[in-house]
Amino acid sequence: MFKSLVALILAVGLVQVAGSAEKKRDWQMGKVLEQHDEAGPDMCQTKILPSCTFSVVQIEEPTIAYLVSELRTWSRRSANLTINGPVRFAVEKRTLFFTDEDGKEHKMEIVSKTLRRFITLNRPSTEALLTERLQQ
Repeated sequence: MFKSLVALILAVGLVQVAGSAEKKRDWQMGKVLEQHDEAGPDMCQTKILPSCTFSVVQIEEPTIAYLVSELRTWSRRSANLTINGPVRFAVEKRTLFFTDEDGKEHKMEIVSKTLRRFITLNRPSTEALLTERLQQ
């Protein structure tokens, strides 16, 4: 009897935790403008990470283009995206979440936001933006 009660309480607790872990996001559709990896000793000059790789993705929506990046470990693959293809994404503060073509959700830090009408005018290089971010 006691074991059944404990099992029931645990099951109810797990259902509540699973339900609360799934966060409601304001998903929207955008277009992938750019995707590449940047690696090298100049990107992370620390004793812990003598060299590192960043995954960099640029996604646009009707008014803003987002440049996002994440530090990628050797075991993580880049997101499966098609340049100029559609992507489902959500923005929360300085974080952008998106779903790749395999259905996997990715979480990246927003490096910069650009108004779409100015996207082709004097855009700083991705490496310059990442180097600036690492020096902060």
